[in-house]
Amino acid sequence: MKVALDTNILIYAEGLGDDHRCTAARSAIVAIADGNLFVPTQALMELFNVLQRKGGLDGAAAQQRVEWWQAIGYSVPTDSELLVDAMDLSARHNLRIWDAVILAAAASVTCSALLSEDMHHGFVWRGTTVVNPFRTAAH
Repeated sequence: MKVALDTNILIYAEGLGDDHRCTAARSAIVAIADGNLFVPTQALMELFNVLQRKGGLDGAAAQQRVEWWQAIGYSVPTDSELLVDAMDLSARHNLRIWDAVILAAAASVTCSALLSEDMHHGFVWRGTTVVNPFRTAAH
């Protein structure tokens, strides 16, 4: 199963956030089979920004971390066709454009799931389901 990662999952996996979310993000990523991890370019750009702004890394160190993520997963580029899809998704479903770019990228490479804390859990677009790995089942 192909799985894409939203920026917040990458941020927690980098250790920025509470211990529960950081551990859960890392566990979710480890559970993804080799060759099935996809990281939208938009998520990588946002990660670079957060690593510098909140993580205290200089540009070279943040770049090294982003390049590491590129090496362990497939990067999904943002092209003009993806941008059009993202704008349509944003307009029709009231998503922020940056989230729509990430979801559109995941769908463009037929990911079954997009791990994200920010989008509506269970939302499906073009075969890609948004999954919040921190969501607990209602009892």
